[in-house]
Amino acid sequence: MSTDQFLVLGFVLGVLGGAAAIAAWADGRVPRLGAALLVAGLALALHAHVSKPGGYTAENLPDVIYGVIGDLIR
Repeated sequence: MSTDQFLVLGFVLGVLGGAAAIAAWADGRVPRLGAALLVAGLALALHAHVSKPGGYTAENLPDVIYGVIGDLIR
């Protein structure tokens, strides 16, 4: 996998983890799965940022996300 794919997968896991954590908290349960997904998403995004020479900037993120989606569609 490329660093772009790691970054996008980290974002997706982070969003899913956040939603799961909020849902668990609202139901009065311990958000174990949500927290695990958030940590995994953060780890993937951090790995991608550190592995890419020069890292990522905020201006690059839309191009990276759309590029990964385009690669999946093709």
